[in-house]
Amino acid sequence: MSDTAIARCYDLLEVTPKTPFKLVQRRFLFLCKNLSRTSSEYQQFARAYVAISADFECRRNGSEQETQLPPPTSSQELSNLYDQVNREFKRSETSDFGMYATLGSVSGAVVGLLVAGVPGFVVGGAAGHGAGKLRDKHGKSVSEYYDSLTPAERENFWADGQKYLVACVKQIT
Repeated sequence: MSDTAIARCYDLLEVTPKTPFKLVQRRFLFLCKNLSRTSSEYQQFARAYVAISADFECRRNGSEQETQLPPPTSSQELSNLYDQVNREFKRSETSDFGMYATLGSVSGAVVGLLVAGVPGFVVGGAAGHGAGKLRDKHGKSVSEYYDSLTPAERENFWADGQKYLVACVKQIT
């Protein structure tokens, strides 16, 4: 990709090559938030984002050669790009101790203490932390998240929940 073409991509998203990639993602999400995924403006932003991503990857790998234009992407792939970037951005922004995870830990521990004493305190805190962390990560309550899963994912959800609780209890004790 020529330097002028990649420069136009940076200009379109109003970022520079020195802008951290997280801010590039944030800018892309901001610009496309209210656009129809099939509009030509959205398609331009999405293609620019794909090109900038390739440029970042090339520079991260230390390649001195000119950034190659990524393979053409279909309109369908571009329309899904916003959701993919949004999920990736939220996942990277979510820490183990987000607001809901902390609130869930405290409230779960208090309820657990009232119901079952010290063991309830430990298990309730771990369960509350897991539920809050899920809300921090996906922006949905546990029941909303569970309803959106396929039957196979639901089985894994319960198995992963058990493993998480056991790991938390082992870590605390």
